[in-house]
Amino acid sequence: MGDDRRWMYDGWNRNQAHSDEWIAKSNDFINRAFSLSTIDKIRCPCKCQNAKLFDKFTVSKQLCRNGFVPDYETWVFHGEKYSTVAVEEEENDWEGIDRMDEMLDEMQLEFNLNSEDEPTPEVTEFFRLLKASEEPLHEHTKVTLLAFVTRLMAIKSKFFFSNNCYNELMKLFGDVLPQPHMLPKDMYQSKKLLKGLGMRYRKIDICPDNCMLFWKEHKREQKCLKCGKARYIEVVNDDGETVTTEVAHKQLRYMPITPRLKRLFLSRRMAMHMRWHKEGEQENNEVMVHPSDGDAWKALDSFDPKFAKDARNVRIGLATDGFRPFGQTAASYSCWPVFAIPYNLPPSLCMKYEFMFLCLVIPGPEHPGPKLNVMLKPLIEELQELWKGIEAYDNLVTLMFRGKAPTCDVSWLP
Repeated sequence: MGDDRRWMYDGWNRNQAHSDEWIAKSNDFINRAFSLSTIDKIRCPCKCQNAKLFDKFTVSKQLCRNGFVPDYETWVFHGEKYSTVAVEEEENDWEGIDRMDEMLDEMQLEFNLNSEDEPTPEVTEFFRLLKASEEPLHEHTKVTLLAFVTRLMAIKSKFFFSNNCYNELMKLFGDVLPQPHMLPKDMYQSKKLLKGLGMRYRKIDICPDNCMLFWKEHKREQKCLKCGKARYIEVVNDDGETVTTEVAHKQLRYMPITPRLKRLFLSRRMAMHMRWHKEGEQENNEVMVHPSDGDAWKALDSFDPKFAKDARNVRIGLATDGFRPFGQTAASYSCWPVFAIPYNLPPSLCMKYEFMFLCLVIPGPEHPGPKLNVMLKPLIEELQELWKGIEAYDNLVTLMFRGKAPTCDVSWLP
């Protein structure tokens, strides 16, 4: 971005008594944008939010009537590239901003809310969230039920509150708040309220020795087909008889990454950042500051030019390492989380923990060793489907697109 562009907003007047500077510079903007267009139409930068294409006369009329869309000081839809500095300045304020209303608006695109069919459970949960986002906690506040619960759950996660501690806090708040109030009474009710915000995960039983997954065509097997060990824990009852329980010896937690990748494009802000690797402007091309500067990235581009052409196609890195969830002094037990990292994002975002997607939790108590590939089967199958392409909604251009996602890098965390 060149000079200060506050004129875009300071010089515009709702009564169309625009300043001379605004008129002159708006005309320069329109002439410049159309000089770069090959179809005699450009994206309208007014309340259309750069989503609709119009001719020169219509764009001029719309700008005079509605002004520029807020915060459009870098003209990324009219010939300018994303500014690295602008991205970094935005990310300085990434935390601590309540974007609940924005997120719910974007989540609507995930569901066909205009359908005349019976609403799915996911849609029903979404409408419950909408209601909670509009319902005040009590009649003497503007804080909504959803805002309160999400903030309190975030504090719980940040400071490691136990569930019992959370329940006691809710009881205290319930005694202090004026009646009647909408506060959930405990952790269970809070999680039930927020269920629609989360992503589904699957529990997959595995062999005690990690030989196989009791999954898909083998989901009804009672014993491992390789080592013969029982799938479920056996106990001795009061009569001295051996009884098979319904509790598996081991379970793999699998969280699909496809819904999370699709949700990145539901946000206009994130959809813009997901193009950074191709359309972003770097300050120093001599220094490797992002995986897109590396040889592996460029080799993939040359291997599949069609894939490389669309900046929305996602490059994914996988990383894993073992850790002891019960501390160093507890019994020897380690589990192995596997993370997926979308590399499309700019350097200031792609290594933030918010964008490191937990996709597998491989149970211990020991390293899976060469059988790690067995544990990765669900993720590998999902990555193969992603490589074929999936339908997603791009909220930046308000269009569906078919995106692909290869795995660029697999590594062990240090």
